Amino acid sequence: MMTVAPSDPTGIIQVAAGVKQIVDAFAPLITVVGALGGVWLGSWMQTKHAAHTYQQQRIDRLDDERRVALTSATKAAELKAFSAYRVATLLEAYAKDCARKSNVRSSHIDSFTFPDEIDWVPLGPLLAARVRDFETSVELVWNSTGHRIEATDRSDDTRMQKMKRIYEEAIAKLGLEAWELAVDLRQDAGLPELQIPPLGWNFIDTLRSRIPAD
Repeated sequence: MMTVAPSDPTGIIQVAAGVKQIVDAFAPLITVVGALGGVWLGSWMQTKHAAHTYQQQRIDRLDDERRVALTSATKAAELKAFSAYRVATLLEAYAKDCARKSNVRSSHIDSFTFPDEIDWVPLGPLLAARVRDFETSVELVWNSTGHRIEATDRSDDTRMQKMKRIYEEAIAKLGLEAWELAVDLRQDAGLPELQIPPLGWNFIDTLRSRIPAD
């Protein structure tokens, strides 16, 4: 008994067959496109991951650099403060010595030199130069004023009194210069100014009193 193929009055079977043929024809292309898409997607994800990793590494590196810079700046500030305090106390001591000498009317101006172990670099070139030049100022004042007093005839009382007043003014100015340098050093390093107790000897006033008003 023969089987008769069913009729296809609407052509559905033929359309389905045609679609299958088209799908079969494009199957290799679809496979290739899918493979390429997978490769592109994988490459894009790798690129994105690499960019994220690079960005994070850059942020971490910048954070490390900032921490190092902050640590270095803190250390530099501390070294500057220590050097400034050491030099300022020496200048303040010399200012007090000048005030004492102006009171007793001595004719001797002590030389002034800084210890060799002081580290000048943290203070900066300009401030360090100003402070170091003070040594020269003391030497020049002594050469100009001290020697003149020593050479004055001590039997000439009028002349001696005049030279004493010149000396008092000169040494008072040196003391004030030393004090002002100490103030600048403390301020530049962020250190507090030397506080004179209310009942203590105000050697700054003593120095100022020895300088005639203009």
